[in-house]
Amino acid sequence: MKRIFPLIIILVGLLFDSIYVVPQGSYAVMHDKIINPGLHFKWPFVERAHYGSTLPVTLLADGSTESPFLTVQTFDKHNLEIGYQLVWQITDPITYYHATKQSTPINDIRSKLNDELGLRISQLTLAQLQQNDQQQTMLNHVLDAINPIAASKGIQLTSLLITSVNVASQDKTAWINQLKISQQANLDQLRQETSTLAQSLKASADQKANDIVEKAQAQADQIRTQGDLEATKIYTSAYNKDPAFYEFFHNLQMYKQLLTNKQDVLVFSTHTPFFKSMSMASQQNNDGKSG
Repeated sequence: MKRIFPLIIILVGLLFDSIYVVPQGSYAVMHDKIINPGLHFKWPFVERAHYGSTLPVTLLADGSTESPFLTVQTFDKHNLEIGYQLVWQITDPITYYHATKQSTPINDIRSKLNDELGLRISQLTLAQLQQNDQQQTMLNHVLDAINPIAASKGIQLTSLLITSVNVASQDKTAWINQLKISQQANLDQLRQETSTLAQSLKASADQKANDIVEKAQAQADQIRTQGDLEATKIYTSAYNKDPAFYEFFHNLQMYKQLLTNKQDVLVFSTHTPFFKSMSMASQQNNDGKSG
């Protein structure tokens, strides 16, 4: 029995070492072959499986000790601390396995990524970096540049996102001052544009008002002219029908215009046209009665 017990221990150990399980979402590499998820057998103590995950992995630059911010300088000389999120995935397990024999592939790729991202940001101003379309275009260029390097290590970078843009502490004062200057310049430009627009609208309104007044004046002059012509026709017709009465009426209108003040007194000679008209009117009245 004592001799059999060690043999049983050895057999159990051989059995356990000959069975291995590859979990779902993972893979194993053995003799440059990919082992899919499931229960598998191998030669105990001779063959060894190397495991890896096929699921996406998120890498952060969040300012922690293990994942410090990326420090860069923009085209307009702003020192920034950039936080980002990188999602990567193993797409070629065998290539990735051989790459791990020399170094940690994702660390090499991260170094290249930081260099490329810093270069791209240095070509943008801070304002451009804060624009979503400019930022996304820049990140796409970074992925296009780094993915061939990642592919040589069996990795694919699926997404890159900037999570934070912080102005470095020593540059905050200068950045705030420049921001104030920029905002003031934008405000001055807006005021100038508003003033120009207001002047343009006022000039347009004045021109329209002048056009309306001129049109109304022209219509009034036309109506006045027509009225004068009509009055002239009426006066001419009245004169032709009764010249003596027309002359009398005309004299009355003239004296009415002269006597604007009730205290005014006019002294006329009996030979004036007014009395002449009155005499003619009195004579015609008497003749009518005697007839």
